[in-house]
Amino acid sequence: MSSKAPKLRTIQYKALSFLVLLVWAAFMTTTATHATGKDLLVVAIDADREALQRDDPIVRRVIKMLGQALIERNHRVTDESWFDRHQQLGRRNLSSAAEWVREARRKGNRADAMIALKTYEIRDHRRRGHATRVEVIARIYTLPEGRVVFETDAISKAGAVLPPDCDRECVTSAVTVPLDIMSQELADNLSRNLPQTRYGARFRRQAEIPGLREYLLQFNGFDRDEIKRVERYLKLFSGYQSYDFVERSPCRHTIAYLTRIQRAKLESNVRRMFRELKLRSVRLSFGTLRMNASKHGCAER
Repeated sequence: MSSKAPKLRTIQYKALSFLVLLVWAAFMTTTATHATGKDLLVVAIDADREALQRDDPIVRRVIKMLGQALIERNHRVTDESWFDRHQQLGRRNLSSAAEWVREARRKGNRADAMIALKTYEIRDHRRRGHATRVEVIARIYTLPEGRVVFETDAISKAGAVLPPDCDRECVTSAVTVPLDIMSQELADNLSRNLPQTRYGARFRRQAEIPGLREYLLQFNGFDRDEIKRVERYLKLFSGYQSYDFVERSPCRHTIAYLTRIQRAKLESNVRRMFRELKLRSVRLSFGTLRMNASKHGCAER
């Protein structure tokens, strides 16, 4: 009996250690997956005359199901209801992706990327009722730039056979199950092709501090040495908190700039900066939370 007791304790210890290891591995996997989640804006576009209108019940169902599927993959999803809740959309009817990108940028939506969906319905009339097929094409746009980084090469489809006299609610209900399957597959495809987060975690936490403003400073026509001089000078502004590059190319740079100062003060600081850096013939334009500085003299290589 005395020899069996230590063996039993050893087995119990190993079993407990293995269980703890499994729990730890599951926790780390969940944490890592959550860390890779993105902030996504999901919208419908209907600039194409053949596409279903944004307020069509099928389109709303597609948006809802895809959003839920993306949430299940640890992404954080908002749709156009975000604008409605903030009373920021008003009566504007946004039908194209470019209009949505401009609106998101204008209102400071902080999504990492925008997923724009075009939904089509194809009907096949039969003797006893008809069949319908829903097709969805998705594109991923970077925010705030609005650059297309991915478009689904295969059209996502969901279909159903409908009874005679099937109204719009009936059609939507009939395609719900196929739409759910399609949304899961589409969410997997989109998740694999999302762009890198535009800001690091530290920068995002800072951006949420009350009193801070995030300006997008775009510099066109500035070479590498000039942008380095600008970069050093930006740190000297009063109210400066931090900055991060959103876009970098030989002659085009976009900086997300966190500061506590008002736009008028920022504009004054920028004009003084260019004078002191002796950068001539710089054309400046300012929006609410955006600045554009353009000059000649930088050649793309």
